Parts: sequence; C-alpha cells; structure tokens
Amino acid sequence: MNQPKAPSPARRGSAETGELTIDTLLERRPGVECAVQRRETSAAILMAWNEVTGPLAIAPALEFVRDHQRFRASDLPRLRDDASRLVLARWLIREGFLRVAADQGAEQASLPQKRVADRQSVRKKGSLIIVGSGIKSLAHMTLEAKSWLEKADVIFYLLSDPASEVWIRKNYPGSIDLSRLYSEHFQRSAVYEAMVEQMMHPVREGKIVCSIYYGHPGVFVTPTHEAIKAARAEGYSARMLPGVSATDCLYADIGFNPSEAGIQFYEATDVLVYNRVLHPDNNVVIWQIGLVGNPTSLDDASKLPILVEYLCQFYDPDCEVVHYQGSVFSVCDSVMEWLPLRELGKGAKVTSMSTLYIPPQKKPQLDRDMVQRLGLVPIQPQSEEAERVKRIQPRVYEGTPDRSALADFVLATATDPDLLTKFEQCPESVAAGVPLSEDERGALLTRMPGRIWAAIKNATTPESSTEPVAASGARAHLERSAPTPG
Repeated sequence: MNQPKAPSPARRGSAETGELTIDTLLERRPGVECAVQRRETSAAILMAWNEVTGPLAIAPALEFVRDHQRFRASDLPRLRDDASRLVLARWLIREGFLRVAADQGAEQASLPQKRVADRQSVRKKGSLIIVGSGIKSLAHMTLEAKSWLEKADVIFYLLSDPASEVWIRKNYPGSIDLSRLYSEHFQRSAVYEAMVEQMMHPVREGKIVCSIYYGHPGVFVTPTHEAIKAARAEGYSARMLPGVSATDCLYADIGFNPSEAGIQFYEATDVLVYNRVLHPDNNVVIWQIGLVGNPTSLDDASKLPILVEYLCQFYDPDCEVVHYQGSVFSVCDSVMEWLPLRELGKGAKVTSMSTLYIPPQKKPQLDRDMVQRLGLVPIQPQSEEAERVKRIQPRVYEGTPDRSALADFVLATATDPDLLTKFEQCPESVAAGVPLSEDERGALLTRMPGRIWAAIKNATTPESSTEPVAASGARAHLERSAPTPG
C-alpha cells in the first residue's frame, strides 16, 4: 500500500493496533467520511486528508468498510486470509479512519447476528451463475446451463474449442471472452484475479451474469470458485452448476470403474512440489502434465521428464500408461496413447489438455480380519457365484407412474431459471398454484430429495390435469399472483 500523503488528523489510531485480533470489534470514527475508487490496476479509499491505495483485489474490502459502521476484521471480504485482513485493518486504524470499539463486551454476543443482518441489508439484485460447457463441443452442454445462458444479462466465456466459441458468439452477441486476459507476462494467479474482477463488475451493477467454462467449471478452475466466494461475501446470489469433466470422458473412453481399485487425482506440479505418495494398487490420474512446473498458462512440457523421473520411484519405467486428451469435437476421437512410462512425451504432442492415466499395477491386499469384523459374506469361487445368481428371482416391482404433476414441476424448474428463482424465494406461493395432491405439495415444500422421490413414485395425478405443470400450473400462477421479493 502507498505511504500517506499528509499527516492524519487522527493518528491516535497508531496506539490501538497492538492488541488487534481478527475478532476485535472495529468502528468508523465519528464524522469521518470516505469514497472508494476502482482504478485500472488499483483501488483506493479517499478521506479528506489522505488516501489508502492498494491492489485492485482489496476493492471489495474497502467498499465493505465504506458501507458498514461497525464490524470485525474477520468480516472483510475477498482478502486472501486473516493476516491480510489484519494488515488492512491496522492500516486504516493508523490513518485515522477506523478505531477499536470501546464496548467490545456489549457487542460481542450480538455481532454474528449483526453480520447476517448486514449482509442481507446490502443484498442487491445482481447474481452470478457459473456453468460448464462440457468437454465435447456443444454435445455435453446441459439443458440447465443453456437455460441460464438464455436468462443472463451478461455472458463471459472461457472455452477450449473455437466451434463452441462460434456458437456462443452467434447465439449470445456481446459475450465476453476471458481468454484475452491470458499472457506470458503474467502468472496464472494474476490472470485468475483479473477474471474474478471482470465477472464481478456487472454483478455489482445489478445484472444477472452467467460465466461458462469448458468442462466442469469447478474442476481445476480457480477463478470460478473465487468469484463465487466474492459474490457471496458481498451479499450477491451465486451458484455453480456442474458440467461434464475430462474425468467423466476418461472413464468412458479408457473404460475403467474407479470403484474397483480406488483412484488418486493430482495436478502434475502438485505431485512434485508436495512429494505426493502414489499407490500402485490404485488408479492414478495426473492432470495438466503439459503445464508441469509452468506458472503461466501457455503449453510448455519441457519439464515433463522431471515428472517421469519422479513417477519411476513408484512404477517400473516400462509399465504401460495412457496419455489422454478428451475429444472436443464429435467428429474426432479422443487421444488415448498407450506407451511405457519412460516414453511419455515422445509420441503425441503433450498439451495443456493432456492427462496421464496410470492403471493399477497390482491387486490390493484384502484384510480378512476386517472382512470378518464387518460380517461380510466370504468371496465365493466364480463357479459357485454363477450358480447362486441363477437362483435369484426378480422381486415384485411397481414401476414409476406414467404421469406425475410433481415430476412435471421438478423437471420444469430444471430448465426454467425464472420458475426456479420464484420457487426458491416464495415456495409456498408457487406450490399453491401447482395441481398437486396434499402429499405431493407437502413433500415439495420439505425440499428433501427422499420425500420428493417417494411422492413421485406414489403419485396420483388429478384427473383435471392434462397439460405439463410448468404451463398449466406454476407459470400461470406466477403471472397472476406470485410476489417479487425486494
């Protein structure tokens, strides 16, 4: 942060920082006003006598300080850790903007409730929804993801193939490409921080923002998680929707079931810097082998031999492994290059999309004492097991009914963000407009999957209901009577 421009009229704060902890109650000094400015690469809080300037990442914390009279240092949002929160709090105390509240004991018990109330009071209409495009161009896009793209005011995208980019740009003109932030001159951590700020700007303007990332948006994607945290910390609604990840494609393409031998997942650089112990009786998946030891975001597999050398501590250099790249186009096959471990990187080009799969090299050791303690059935010889299976008789089974108003409603919420949002805000009002039996309505309002599952299986649809619920019930009811919160 910058040095002060002029002496503060309230330097009494300097003596207050010695005993400051993350849970100390702080307050604005009486009569002190401020403004916060977001600049191109920095943020500043301006007071009559001075300003405190720091990196752009502290802007949410400065805005929180501007908008709240009393709080703890632990309440400051979007800072890396508690140490960073204490640094900023001490600086603002020294500059005379904050002080330690005198009535620590009186406020202590009620402060958690005050925090909740504060966050609710500043909740705005902006929201953030992060979705995944899947790996294969458009083919893996979920109906849920498409419905939120249709609803959004602003769309950001970071995709792995140009066909998906063409589809986004054609169907959602004005969408913003986050890949333009990547540069060989910046480390990935700085790029991720810039992405978070890009996504949060229109959220703060009260807009519905949808960001679509390739694969699963929460798997090996840092800015999505950070943006969700930032939005929630600042009082905005934020959610992440799952997508098809490279892991899902790998299971299908290579053809193995991770439940049969267990599985270890690691990122390539992580394996090396933390000396991860690998188990040859597990399936092992190592991500981003084309970026090992590379702090930027550009393909660079020059340090791949170091990874191979490390892996040879656990595996025979001649054991077969798979260099895998999931196909991004339906007309192309995935790359599945089987080769000896020592030959990794000498065949098909290793890229940032490359994953290493190492099959189990030995069978796990069965703990027969534990099997006995758990009362598990001893493993039968294969011939005896086959005879036992032949004697199994199918149980009497009542299938799922052909029609269910509750099922129709649940399915409608999966592809209609407006209906889902209204239900989340006013569940009783929305449920009242759906032609459900009392049991179905009661199950829906519990919002418990088991209760809803049972109610659908046992459904008795009213005779008068012949159209899908989304059209005949919930939507029509919403148009007539559902209140709009806020």
